[in-house]
Order: sequence, then structure tokens, then C-alpha cells
Amino acid sequence: MNLDQHTDIAQRVAAGLTYTVSGGLVLGDALQWLNNNAGAVGAIMAMLTFGMNWYYQHKRNREK
Repeated sequence: MNLDQHTDIAQRVAAGLTYTVSGGLVLGDALQWLNNNAGAVGAIMAMLTFGMNWYYQHKRNREK
């Protein structure tokens, strides 16, 4: 293996590690945001669930 091949392999490994670490940091930050805002996310999901249930209950009652 000559020096050019070794350099090429080292660059590819470094690029792969860089993308992996960057992706991990982005995912970690997104999970941290969800952890910090769990109450708000839960309240929004509860309101959406209530709204969907209300809609389909009224739709079902109109069909009877």
C-alpha cells in the first residue's frame, strides 16, 4: 500500500467518523429538547387526541 492509498483511506475514515459524530449530536440535541419540553409535548398530544376523538364521535353520531 503506497502513501496515496493510505491517505485516501484515512480521509474516508475521518469523514465517516465526522458524519457519525455529527448525526449523534443532532439526535442527542433533539432528544434533550423533547426531554426538556415533555410536559408541553404531552399536553399538545392530549389536545390532538381529544380533538380527533370528538370529531369521529360526532361523525358517528350523525350517521345513526
